[in-house]
Amino acid sequence: MTNPTEFAEVEQLLIDHPRALFFEGAYPIHMPNFKNIEAAVGKMTMIQGATLVAMREQPEYDAILEGAQPEGFTLASCGGALQQKGVYAIYAALKLFGRPNSATYFATAVETGVDGTGVAFLQYDHFYVTLHFGFTTDSYMPTEVNGHHELIQVDDLTEMHLVQHYDAQKKITPLMSADYTYHFTGELLAFTEMLEHPYTAENRKKYREWLQLAEDVNNVVYHLRQMVGIKFPTDTPQK
Repeated sequence: MTNPTEFAEVEQLLIDHPRALFFEGAYPIHMPNFKNIEAAVGKMTMIQGATLVAMREQPEYDAILEGAQPEGFTLASCGGALQQKGVYAIYAALKLFGRPNSATYFATAVETGVDGTGVAFLQYDHFYVTLHFGFTTDSYMPTEVNGHHELIQVDDLTEMHLVQHYDAQKKITPLMSADYTYHFTGELLAFTEMLEHPYTAENRKKYREWLQLAEDVNNVVYHLRQMVGIKFPTDTPQK
């Protein structure tokens, strides 16, 4: 889904087919280590800001430089850095901090007309979250959540092999759980549990939260894309 109109159509289908379930593939938020990050953020006495990074060079970028139009990296295929990489950073930000008050985006375009790299700023009541993402280059800058006299640091937002907490004395406490070899495993297990037990009170509440989060992310991504004038064939005038 690339815009609120498409999301509304999915919601109507869910109303028409109440036994159907909808899941969006945002695998990082289902990783065991992300749950540790979420728990640690919840214990912080103050949030002063965060920087979330999802930037990895894709081999298709070389093809773009040679004049190709690879699928997923063009306007026609509704591609770009925001849709491919930024969505994971936005999912993480909204899962950790909720809906932002406002969002701003600065993007660098590639030859196919989509955004190749971008920086987004999400404004909350008392802090900002900065998102760096893209597919034209690699970044090894860590993801960080800044508290008061403490810091949570993550080596890679989409892999999360190393998660650490720094306290006021600079003591480092690892926040890693036993992880899966295949990084989609956490998501697959979460979806399987939901499909097998969709009517328990806990799962009904969790499913509503997932659906609301997906809608919030869709709205933010669409807003950011509109800010930089990226238009997809799927776009229609929004109500």
